[in-house]
Amino acid sequence: MTLGLGSRIRLATPDDARAIASIQIDGWRTAYRGVVPDTILDGFQLDPRSDRWAAIIETSVADGTGVWVVTADEEAGPVLGFAMAGPGRDESAPPPDGAGEVYAIYVDPAAIGQGHGRALFGHAVAGLGARGFDPIVVWVLEANPRGRHFYEAAGFLADGARNTIDFDGTPVDEIRYRFERG
Repeated sequence: MTLGLGSRIRLATPDDARAIASIQIDGWRTAYRGVVPDTILDGFQLDPRSDRWAAIIETSVADGTGVWVVTADEEAGPVLGFAMAGPGRDESAPPPDGAGEVYAIYVDPAAIGQGHGRALFGHAVAGLGARGFDPIVVWVLEANPRGRHFYEAAGFLADGARNTIDFDGTPVDEIRYRFERG
């Protein structure tokens, strides 16, 4: 999918794993500083996270998920962001029947505000809809007003489901947002 300004969205390959890991780490450190303990954020290491993303990308087709990247140009520009989506999942608050879920979406903090996140999110949601998933859900940290606004602007609403993540003794609440396609 080609976007304005020469950008495009494509399926991720294992070669993208390092860029994805770097964007995820930078995204967490930017968005969650003061919410998630600094020891967690500062403890992220690029190589192990890159290895994990390479494995996720390798198995993404077989397990029903998709990982996409947005690049700076139509050919082989740098990765500016990524999204991952698939069947709804969660043991603490089971998703509605037939739900799809956007598991992750991150844009390089230096590229925020340029439309890459909106394009990636729209691509992931449309892909889930094309595969018959309805509704579409996404989890967001309650203390992330920028993320919550992003999902609300896309037509998602908090549906009342909540979860608490324990980050080394620091509880952090997350809430689920939902979009009904049908």
